[in-house]
Amino acid sequence: MKNYLNCKINKKIRLIINHQGKKRYLFWFYVTRDGSFQLSTGYKKFIMSGYGSKQLEKSPTRINYDETKYLTNKEDIEKSHFTYHASGAIHIGLQKSYGLPLRDLNKQIHICSVLFEHPYNFPIIEHTRVNDTFLKCSIDENAPLQCKIYVAPKNNWKKVSIVNFTNQDNRRFCFSKLLVTPDFITPDLVYQIVIGHGPKGVWPKETFIDAIGSKTKHELH
Repeated sequence: MKNYLNCKINKKIRLIINHQGKKRYLFWFYVTRDGSFQLSTGYKKFIMSGYGSKQLEKSPTRINYDETKYLTNKEDIEKSHFTYHASGAIHIGLQKSYGLPLRDLNKQIHICSVLFEHPYNFPIIEHTRVNDTFLKCSIDENAPLQCKIYVAPKNNWKKVSIVNFTNQDNRRFCFSKLLVTPDFITPDLVYQIVIGHGPKGVWPKETFIDAIGSKTKHELH
């Protein structure tokens, strides 16, 4: 089916976008044998990386990305990717937080969001691979591109969309795919990757990956 991506264990799926006649490499993701999920941007080498945290609120949470604290150690910068482990541990760069263990998951949860810098900043690729998938949409210059990633049991997932998504404007909805874990993996999971243009605004100068978790396991409920 068109809405499903081929999930091969430990095999990166690269997300590519055609922009101004060039193939741009936005980010990659893959699933491990125990169902863990890993993601990072398409850059071969990170020049800079930073971190921060924000307490979630009942109303929509506003994140001030200008408060980012930047890393200075080269080895730390190169570790800047997102991992949601089957145990529920979440790593993003040097920061660690906690989500629900995937083996005990009985509902759909939001695990990660990405706010992209403009596509022209991303690496150009000349050759595609078997596992590459393409983001087919016209870029809205007045609304940054964003991504939301959810995970759920196979028998309890529901379709989600980007905030401010409108059926009347096809440009705002770019990508919605399901990544279903193979039958030999326990637990049986569905990862949902949704990409689109959110609220109107200025494109950020950097790409931000936001993990949704708690500082301690005791805060989970």
